[in-house]
This record gives sequence, C-alpha cells and structure tokens, in this order.
Amino acid sequence: MDKKVCKKIFQQRPSLVLNIDNEYMSLLMMDELRRYYAHSNVDMPQRHYFNRFARDFKQWTLKYFDQAHYTCPLYASSSDGNSFPGQYVGQYGAYDAIKHIYQRNPSMAHLVKENSLFISDKYFASDLEKGITALRTEWRAAQGIDEKATVIFFSPGNEKEEA
Repeated sequence: MDKKVCKKIFQQRPSLVLNIDNEYMSLLMMDELRRYYAHSNVDMPQRHYFNRFARDFKQWTLKYFDQAHYTCPLYASSSDGNSFPGQYVGQYGAYDAIKHIYQRNPSMAHLVKENSLFISDKYFASDLEKGITALRTEWRAAQGIDEKATVIFFSPGNEKEEA
C-alpha cells in the first residue's frame, strides 16, 4: 500500500473515509491512517467499510472501522452477543445473481420460489460459495480451462471511455 495515500487523506481532512471491498488492504490502510491522527489535534474521520458481507467483523474490528455496509442480507452476532455496527444496503442485481446460482445448483434449486429465495442465516455464505464453485468448475470445464490456470475477468462498462 502506498503510504502517500494516507498522508493525502489526512491533509484533506475528510469527515468520512469509505473503504470498498478488499478487507486486508482496508485494514492496512486504516492502521496507517490512524498513525497520522494519533498525535494530532484533528479528529479522526468516520471510517466505513463496504463489502458483500460483514458477518465476520468482531469487536477487534472497531479499531479499524466504525460502520460496515453490506450487500448480502446475512449478519451474525458473536457468541457474546456483540453485533458489529452495520447496515444492509442491498444491491441491484444481488437477488438475481443469488437466484441464478441457486437455480443452477440441483441441491439448492428447491430454495428458489416464484418471488422469493430461502436463505439460511447460518449457512448462507457457505451455500453461496458452494454454488459459485460449482458454476466456476462447470464453466472452466466447458471452456477447456484447467482448474489451476489463472483467469482474468475484464468487464468493461457501457461507455467506450470506461473500458
């Protein structure tokens, strides 16, 4: 991670820092950013994190993020009853993507109804990962790509300048 980024953030005095995805890089960045505010009279900005899940965030994560925003409706408290401050924000297409994964997997197809999906509070993440893995394996086999080969997915936008 480029430490100049944290210095620039500090110099701009934002009221909020929003980290999108990449949990590991976000944790490193928040650790570095905290060093700039540690010996300063400037208040640390709110630190938010946006990702698919926030279910594994526990009390120790509070030193990095103040709030999590997540797109998959799965949230779990820790065994001591603590819940990380978070907000389900939804995502356009998330329902359709999950529905597609469930429909394509014979062991999960029964969970898809006409206007709804049945998801497990306890097993949703692992069910989803199994479904994604099955689709990935099926696609690689159809394309003749070895399971250990690197695949780079490029998804340009709908404008010429976005590619």
